[in-house]
Amino acid sequence: MRLLVLLISLSSICLVIGWRCYACNSDREGTKCLDESLDKNLLKKCPTKMIDGTVHQPIGCRKTEQYVGSQFTMIRECAYTGSDVRNKNNKGSTGVSRWTNQCSDEHGCNGISPISPLLTIIASFMCAILLLK
Repeated sequence: MRLLVLLISLSSICLVIGWRCYACNSDREGTKCLDESLDKNLLKKCPTKMIDGTVHQPIGCRKTEQYVGSQFTMIRECAYTGSDVRNKNNKGSTGVSRWTNQCSDEHGCNGISPISPLLTIIASFMCAILLLK
C-alpha cells in the first residue's frame, strides 16, 4: 500500500512539473545544440502556446535536422501537435530535406539518447523498495 502511494505521488510530481524538452536552434546556439555537445542547460519547461487562436498544451518533444543545400540546422523544440514519429523524412523544394523525430515517452526525449521508459519504471520501483526498507 505504501508503495502504491509513493508511485502515485511520484507520478503526480511529474504531471505538475510539465513537459521539459531541449529547446535550441544550431543557427543561434551553435554547437551547443548538436548531438556531440548538447548542453544540458538547454532543457527547458515547455509553456502553453497559442496556435491558430487556440491554446495548446505541450504533448512531447521534437527534433528536426534540416538540410538546405550544404547548410545544416538542428532544431530542438516542444511539440504541440502531431504524433510520435521516428526519422520521418520530409523533402521540400530542390536541395531542402528535413528529418523529424517527435516523442512523448520521456522528458527531454529530443536529446541525444532518450532514457527508456522501461528503465525509468524499473528505477522508480528500485527507489521505492529502498525507501520502504
